[in-house]
Amino acid sequence: MVHPRLIYQGLDLKMNRDSESQSDASQTAMKEFQKRLRRETATLMKWFRTRRFGGQRKALGLEIEAWLTNEGGQPVPENDRVIDYLNNPLIVPELSKFNLEFNSLPEILEGKCFSKIHSHLSALFAGVAQKLHHINRHIVLMGSLPNLDHRMLNIETMSNCSRYRQLNRQIMRLKRGAPSLVSIRGKESIDYRHDNVMMEAAGTSFQIHLQVPPTEMVPFYNASLMASAIMVAVTANTPLLFGKDLWAESRIPLFEQSLALPGFRDVKGHQVRRVTLGSGYASREILGCFIENLSYPVLLPRLFDDDHSLPHLRLHNGTIWRWNRPILGYDLNGDPSLRIEHRCPAAGPTITDMITNMAFYVGLVHALVSFQKKGGDFLPFPDLRYNFYLCAKFGLHAKIKWPGCSGAVGVVPLITHRLLPQCQAELKKLGICSEEIAYYLEEVLVHRLMTGRNGCDWQRHYHHDRKGSFDDLVCAYREKQNLDIPVSRWTL
Repeated sequence: MVHPRLIYQGLDLKMNRDSESQSDASQTAMKEFQKRLRRETATLMKWFRTRRFGGQRKALGLEIEAWLTNEGGQPVPENDRVIDYLNNPLIVPELSKFNLEFNSLPEILEGKCFSKIHSHLSALFAGVAQKLHHINRHIVLMGSLPNLDHRMLNIETMSNCSRYRQLNRQIMRLKRGAPSLVSIRGKESIDYRHDNVMMEAAGTSFQIHLQVPPTEMVPFYNASLMASAIMVAVTANTPLLFGKDLWAESRIPLFEQSLALPGFRDVKGHQVRRVTLGSGYASREILGCFIENLSYPVLLPRLFDDDHSLPHLRLHNGTIWRWNRPILGYDLNGDPSLRIEHRCPAAGPTITDMITNMAFYVGLVHALVSFQKKGGDFLPFPDLRYNFYLCAKFGLHAKIKWPGCSGAVGVVPLITHRLLPQCQAELKKLGICSEEIAYYLEEVLVHRLMTGRNGCDWQRHYHHDRKGSFDDLVCAYREKQNLDIPVSRWTL
């Protein structure tokens, strides 16, 4: 009997390690990679026709990107040393040496799945904190460290993975040596030029993985798109970037601008970038996203000996950063499975807050799928896009467009009076334990909405009311984070 846990995270981690091998970026390798990519895409098309997919049970997984700091709250570029010291396969490097990535084993979407993930993460982070205490290092779960200087992000602080260095070379080649331009206008403003990809490393995220049966991928993918604006507002935790107060969730424009690569033009002639909400809703099959991937230039022409698991298709898909990304993985039987990677939420502030965000996301996308099955219409895609950036800029204070609402409606009343009851009902249908629904949604999330205090709000109030240093802010944040008390209950 196959254990119900899936191993897609482990397979993805192996892909990352395999990709560290030195790749031949010559034209020959590039052409061969493109040939294999087209062949594997054709194979995937055949799998869709023959319904070869496993993964018929819904399941959850996650990735958390985190900051490494010293006792004084300052970022330290030592992830290679720390990863070797921790020696845990669930902890891997990110783009910069300031960051680590934490992974969790997936859970079947049922019963007490959220508290199980919570318990696993709590044990993982407690063990890490205890070990790091001996070397005066700390983990901080924050969209960006406000005391991070953009000049800290350079080739010397790039993680020691050849994959990242090749990615940097290929991106700069596509940009023909032009610098990355990051210009964000919020409460304050920044304008920076950077001659590598490292600006992207200034933002860290909490990525939710939702596996659904292949026949349900399109409605759930579209629901995930529709949910993105709401999720950004609720989870905003990156107001202070490079010492400036910008958007509620400054990660969104930072990531899009730091990797503003040419992509392709959609049917209306609009440029679709590499970091994107996409060109529109998925239509009949999620296969369309993988076919669309063929329009993007290859960044990592790494050639694999065995192509039975479609490694070239999976690697290429991993270099196209949709805010909602369809992922091809494999279950314990070796059968291909499909999942959605929801990349919108920021990391932090606490494990409790992140599990709450995950529970809300799951309930919300199920509510939206039910809404559409009953004949409801989603927003036109341009309105969906408008909502997304409005929520990134204003967070819980945003007023957005929503089906059935005349004019703009506030995010908080929309969630409180309309979406939250639907989320609770859908989680009950999934068989989620009533105590979990009561705690994460009715207690933690409702209190966040009532107080208006998410990570963004707390950081802004601490910065403006206490008028201390950014180092002090990071230390105070870290102290409260480690108590795992929801951010809505944090004092200044």
